[in-house]
Amino acid sequence: MATNILSNTLKLISALFVILILVFILFIVSLKDGIKFNNLSLFNINISKLYIKYDKKLIVKAKKFVYNDKNSKTKYKLDTYLIISKKYNKYNIIIKNLYYYNNHLMLKADLTTTKAKIKKLLNDKEKHLTLNNVIFSFDKNLSLVKAKQCNATLKADGGIYFTFKKPSMSNVNLDNTKVAIVDNQLILDLYSKDKIDRRILDIVKYYGVDLPVTQYAGKNNINAYIVIPFDERPIIIRVKVNIDNASLKYDKYKFDANNLNVIYKDHILHIKSNYLHTIQFDKKIDLSDLKFKLAKDIVYIDTNAIVDNNISLHINDTTNLKNLNSTGKADIKSIDFNKIKIVNQNLSYKYISKNVICTTPKFKVSIPDHNITLLNFKLNFKNNKVFVDTNIKENNNTIFLSSKTNLDNNSSKGNITVKHLSIKDINVSNQKLNYDYSNNIATINANILKIKVPNHNITFSNLFVKYNKNIVTLNTNIKEQNNTVTINSISNLDNNSSKGKILINNFSSKELNISNQKLNYDYSNNIATIETDIFKIKVPDYNITFENLFTQYNKKIILLDTNIKESNNTITLQSKTNLENNISNGVITINNFEYPHYVKMTNQDLTYKLNFGKKIILDIKEFGLKYKFDLKKYHTLYITKLNNILKYVQNIKVRNPKKHSTCYFYTIDGFENNNLVINDLNITIDKKLFDINKTSKKETKIKLHIKTYNDTLEYNNTAYHFDSVISHIINKNSFTDIFLDKTNKIKIIVLDKFIKVDANELSAKSVEKLLHQNRFKDGNLSLNLQGTFDKIHGSLKLNKTTVKDVRVLNNLITFINTTPAYFEPLLILPTLYRLNQTSFDLNGYYIKKGEINFIYDIKNKNIKVPLFYTKSTMADFKGHSFVDIKNDKLKAKIDIIFLKDYSKVINSIPLVGYIILGKDGNFETSVDINGTLEKQDFQTHTLKDTTVGLFHIVKRTVTLPFLPFMDNNTTKENNNSEGN
Repeated sequence: MATNILSNTLKLISALFVILILVFILFIVSLKDGIKFNNLSLFNINISKLYIKYDKKLIVKAKKFVYNDKNSKTKYKLDTYLIISKKYNKYNIIIKNLYYYNNHLMLKADLTTTKAKIKKLLNDKEKHLTLNNVIFSFDKNLSLVKAKQCNATLKADGGIYFTFKKPSMSNVNLDNTKVAIVDNQLILDLYSKDKIDRRILDIVKYYGVDLPVTQYAGKNNINAYIVIPFDERPIIIRVKVNIDNASLKYDKYKFDANNLNVIYKDHILHIKSNYLHTIQFDKKIDLSDLKFKLAKDIVYIDTNAIVDNNISLHINDTTNLKNLNSTGKADIKSIDFNKIKIVNQNLSYKYISKNVICTTPKFKVSIPDHNITLLNFKLNFKNNKVFVDTNIKENNNTIFLSSKTNLDNNSSKGNITVKHLSIKDINVSNQKLNYDYSNNIATINANILKIKVPNHNITFSNLFVKYNKNIVTLNTNIKEQNNTVTINSISNLDNNSSKGKILINNFSSKELNISNQKLNYDYSNNIATIETDIFKIKVPDYNITFENLFTQYNKKIILLDTNIKESNNTITLQSKTNLENNISNGVITINNFEYPHYVKMTNQDLTYKLNFGKKIILDIKEFGLKYKFDLKKYHTLYITKLNNILKYVQNIKVRNPKKHSTCYFYTIDGFENNNLVINDLNITIDKKLFDINKTSKKETKIKLHIKTYNDTLEYNNTAYHFDSVISHIINKNSFTDIFLDKTNKIKIIVLDKFIKVDANELSAKSVEKLLHQNRFKDGNLSLNLQGTFDKIHGSLKLNKTTVKDVRVLNNLITFINTTPAYFEPLLILPTLYRLNQTSFDLNGYYIKKGEINFIYDIKNKNIKVPLFYTKSTMADFKGHSFVDIKNDKLKAKIDIIFLKDYSKVINSIPLVGYIILGKDGNFETSVDINGTLEKQDFQTHTLKDTTVGLFHIVKRTVTLPFLPFMDNNTTKENNNSEGN
């Protein structure tokens, strides 16, 4: 009905134009001055004021042109201002103003027509009208629409349809825009390819769509379809925007889009884009497959996002614009940022009542060499405060973090509970750390923090770490069993420097003890130093002091300078270590070093070079020393100038300094089995070396295999030469073979405290080579010992040998020749007889067979000889003795059987043989000896003389096998005896 009413109104207006033209023609003369009409009525039309004037042009003004629709009981009001002129049978109508009150429609245009066209216009069912220089307004609050030309069509449906040529609105090009008035409503079908700016946004905003968007570049295709009813029906707005290669600004954010589609329909805004790029917070953000929806104050966003090419995620978000509550999910495809990697992880979030809650049951993060999982992660943001609770897990390591951060004052505090942490050999369980950050100062503290390393439980007490303006302060006590260390340090992160003190309250490790010692350290300009005036340590039986200790590290170079003092021993160490080529060299100055009874060295510089790369190699040129270690189990030690070491060993003297002894040590199994080879050892050993009391009772487990070649050891003025020695030492046991030559050897076995020595059938030449003395000629001798280091049982056996260059034989003959006078007649014969025997020499005593059994009590220093005997062609000896070395006492009883060969002659004279020789047929006497080692008393049961010479004969005979076991006094006595 409304459309019919509007159509009728337009028909009346057209009819009015015709009537007015006729009136103007009839009253043309009278219109020159103008005519005014008030309150004119025609049919259902009322005109409040009508002004008509004609002066070459007809001017018509009608105010409140009212049409009363009796059917709808509605009044339609118009204001009009027309200028009509005629030229060449054409009527020019200028519509200065055509205003439709009811819907605030306004039209201004120029119209050129003819009477015939007007007639046709009235008769045609579909009426066409062309207007020029059109100004059109559909809302008084909006800008005017201007067009060069407008084609108006009144169709059979009662609607009027307008098309425009070069239309514009606020300089916005609206080509292809169409307007229709149909069904009692205004339909605006607007098109534009202009950029989206304030001109377009104001139009959309007027109808309730506020888009804070500004376009800078791009190819647009914009269509706004607006339906404005003339009744109570709601306004309908539909907007569709296609933009290629767009550059936009939304609010404060700039975007670049390849293809952007915007659709506003049924109060729902849709935005889609296959690619959109922006930079926010200095971050490059690329959005793909963007889907944006705004409906009833609810915003839905679904998009893929890439940030700085290292963050890729999918976001699905729903936001209520009324209360700004939001829920969403972020599917993280990949994040690679500062060596942090996250792949295919999900995160849910909520924003409710200004409270942001972000949760996920499981979230995996990768950093170099570590894969970390956040379990039960929860982040709560409210009132500018952030609360985080989560378990951080990596393999079997789990840490719980609970923190509270206040963004108003930029502060944070919380605690870190280490449920279980294992890093290499470090283990931490159920330990808690507190942290605090306020006033730009960060602190970490813990009353107790316990960690475990292999074989050690370490406790940090009163741990305090503070960070303030790039200054880090660390204070803590470190305790392990009874070991305690205090660290106080200050580090400056601006200049990368640090300094502090390390106080060793107490430290004990195996045989090392340190108490109340302080070290100062400093790190600045990439140079680290540790220094202290005095640093004392204790090892068993020794107190060692490092004076003026100075260590410096600079560009992989370590310098060490210190004086080492122990008692009266002082050593200066100066070294330079290059960590780049793994070489250290320096000088060890032995100012004074003495190991009591063993070593003494003064004012000796030792130059060393140490290579600790793939192998450890140590060279000390003064000793010709080279040590190698393959960092596994293989150790070798070469010493080519062993004499230079031995010269500092007390109670040992190098016999030939010009000829160097050499030493070679090696092990291939990490000191399980050890091998030592010594060549050309030629030394003199003082007896004092064996008089040193060994106070250490420590038992050492060792396997050592020793070989020596061409060695000479001089002891107690006797030089012993060994062709070679092979010894195997296993803990407390040893097995030694001493080779005097290829066929003669001495075998020594030590089993814990038991010792056994076997030297069987040693040739006289090998003994001569061993002792460097010509004591025996021909034959052989055997020595067998066994017992403990407190008491030894032994025997010495002689076989077909001649004892040479021992004056004991001369003393023995002297004793025989100085017996009482009644023996003299008898002695003449044996003397003559023996001088004719080739087996007897005044400088040698031939022994067919002999044996001496003895017990050497080392602990009580005495020798007991329960039995000894020798058999010879001239005289046999048999007896027993006891020597108290400690108290210098001698007691012995000896039976002498002599003139054995001559007794055959005496026995041929029965009376004389019976009277002289008796039943045994031998000349025989017994001697008792008492006294000291220097002076003795002799008693014989046949003769009462005391003969010092006889003592010496017996003494030398008895003591000869025990020469190695007797002291210098005995040796001197023997020497004196030999000289008599």
